[in-house]
Amino acid sequence: MGLDISYYSNLKLSGKQTGEESDWEDHDVRIYNEKCFTYQLGSLIREHLYDTTPSSHYGGFRAGSYGGYNQWRNNLAKMAGYNDAEEVWQDETFDSFKVCNNRKDKLDSINGEIVERIKPFYELINFSDAEGSIGPEIAKKLYEDFVNFDEQAQNYTEEDWFYKLYEEWKEAFKIASENGAVLFH
Repeated sequence: MGLDISYYSNLKLSGKQTGEESDWEDHDVRIYNEKCFTYQLGSLIREHLYDTTPSSHYGGFRAGSYGGYNQWRNNLAKMAGYNDAEEVWQDETFDSFKVCNNRKDKLDSINGEIVERIKPFYELINFSDAEGSIGPEIAKKLYEDFVNFDEQAQNYTEEDWFYKLYEEWKEAFKIASENGAVLFH
């Protein structure tokens, strides 16, 4: 078992209700939530089905075993200037789980400059390693992070696997930033 990633662009909200998986069709994309790093509470996506469109692009890759992915994510954190992934997980500057649960108390005390306060790759490093989805707003921010750190990533380690996976993630967020999503499953 391990972490698989699917990504899509140009999704549209389906007229279907979420329900039994047997009601879904192959082109249905279930977005559980936009991992709640969204900067406006109104744009959270929860338990909705989306359809691909004629202009949709999609792809996927294997991010590795759960342990392998966590090792890659820890290296990503170090490359971006954190001590390790654990530092990100313990950061309470922006508690995504309170936002997910529609508890605005944490956000109410943070001004509109939260985007500048969130460091590179924060949303990916602090995201579940098992399931969930990241929507287009966060995908755009993460794609910019991947572009901005590309040269550092190429030179971060002599191990080819780190940068190969880095390129996969960069492509996924590029595609998803076009009204799409990155799904973890």
